[in-house]
Amino acid sequence: MSSQVSSQSAEDQSTGNPSLLPTYVGRQPMFNANLETRAYELLYRSSIENWADIGDSDLATGQTFWNTFIELGQAHVAESQRAYINVTPTFLRSNCIEIFPKNKLALELRPQDLVDADVRHAIQQLRNDGYRIVLDGQGPETIDTDLFDLVDEIKIDVAVGGSPEKSASIVATANKAGITTIAKCIETFDCFEECRRAGFSIFQGHFLAKPQIVMGGRLPADGLARMRLLAAVNDSETGIEKMQEAISQDVGLSYKLLRYVNSAMFAFRTDVESIQHAVMILGMRWVRTWANLVILSGVTDKPEEIFNTAVIRGKMCELLSREIDHDQPEVFFTVGLLSTLPCLLDRSMEEILGELPVADELKDALLEQEGQLGKALNCTLKYERSAWDDITFGDLDPGTIRDSYLSALQWAADLRGTLE
Repeated sequence: MSSQVSSQSAEDQSTGNPSLLPTYVGRQPMFNANLETRAYELLYRSSIENWADIGDSDLATGQTFWNTFIELGQAHVAESQRAYINVTPTFLRSNCIEIFPKNKLALELRPQDLVDADVRHAIQQLRNDGYRIVLDGQGPETIDTDLFDLVDEIKIDVAVGGSPEKSASIVATANKAGITTIAKCIETFDCFEECRRAGFSIFQGHFLAKPQIVMGGRLPADGLARMRLLAAVNDSETGIEKMQEAISQDVGLSYKLLRYVNSAMFAFRTDVESIQHAVMILGMRWVRTWANLVILSGVTDKPEEIFNTAVIRGKMCELLSREIDHDQPEVFFTVGLLSTLPCLLDRSMEEILGELPVADELKDALLEQEGQLGKALNCTLKYERSAWDDITFGDLDPGTIRDSYLSALQWAADLRGTLE
């Protein structure tokens, strides 16, 4: 899913893409002595406001993990760097961490968390599996070196006081134990220089970089279900059995397919009573086209005109393909229909096609308007926008293209009632 480090105002962010559920993560860079970014600490955020209102620490931990690795994707949040995330003992013992990538993750715990025997056992298992364990939350005067055997890294809060000599002594002890040392809460240049002289490896604090908000959006549950269904019906690897299964899992879609195939449009001598029978009668190509049509017609939070546009585009692309005797007119219909997905789902076409396993020629048409599919779509879009001087498709004359558009308008007007 796409995300960005927020550079907009809260008002700008809150008014964009209203049908998406906003997702937030705070992040603060962590640097080496040459001020090169080496990692990010990721922080719980529940809004565009750059502070955390944490009522439930376990929930905040889980939400930070979920937003980072599932909703936004670590590549968007922490790029190729390691992510440092605070964890609670409860979350640590839940075994949830095991689903997240060990080579991209460092788990931060407070000294008081390490008193519990179960926590100690859990972190030993995690270390054996390759996760980094970080001791966080003590100043140089109070850090407990007895805990060094349990961790891979330590964070020292250099803002709480303590002599440079004490910090240097702690760093030397940690280095002998093979433990990475991180100076956090660096607020001034003098403090940074002092920490460098003390021998710290990693540096973090507001003087170097303040936390920023990484924001993205996720589809609400019905949008996700719609995307999964679109993915299933558009997958070129989906055979008859998988198509039947995908349609059967949606009661409304199943009902509409059976009603459609039993309508007066077909006038079969006997009723079609199963999804399997309907798929066999219509054929995979047209069931796929029909399913796309019905799924997108179910987008209820958008103006009806967007769906009408989708239908007109689809039908015009199909009619243009028939004029050149193409043997897959239903694919042309699909490209016109799917061209409106960004408006219907509030997502970029690139992001949508990353989740829809459609054929390369369909992707090329939708993204670049390349190939015969893309040229038909381009012709349809130009006609839609009244760009008369640029309207071409193969050797077709302007009158034929105009008639295709008018026929698509009439077909769309007749269609709407059959999908409700």
